[in-house]
Amino acid sequence: MRPDEIINQLKKLGVDISRKTLYNWEQWGLIPPAEFKNSRNAIYPPQTIEQAYASYHLLTGIDILGHKIKLPVGLVRAVREIYVALEPDRHVDEWDFSYGDYITKMQHLINERGNKPMGTKLTIDASTWFIEVYEDKVREAKEKMTAF
Repeated sequence: MRPDEIINQLKKLGVDISRKTLYNWEQWGLIPPAEFKNSRNAIYPPQTIEQAYASYHLLTGIDILGHKIKLPVGLVRAVREIYVALEPDRHVDEWDFSYGDYITKMQHLINERGNKPMGTKLTIDASTWFIEVYEDKVREAKEKMTAF
């Protein structure tokens, strides 16, 4: 899909972003990279819409016990990377590796970029919850798109 198509689909989902924001999110690892046809035309994969929708909601704020919490870019990127690394139709509770392995991977992904979320190590419960919220937002975007 071309950038304008992605932006238009996101607008239908209630996410109003510019072409520059889409480009920045690609550079920051919040959406899949575009491929280029004829070395000029950027083409994004279809899952870009759901991942942009989920990233938007984590960046702009999610409700935690009545408080709106905005996650930093580095944390959203790490959450997306782990989500993408999992088989697409598996739920967080069905992962076949230990939570310790998960936390180690999550912390490594964040630390290798020099971003320390919230100034502390993530707890197992909090990091798992972020992945579940991301997964729920991807599912929500898919459901809304089938209604178009």
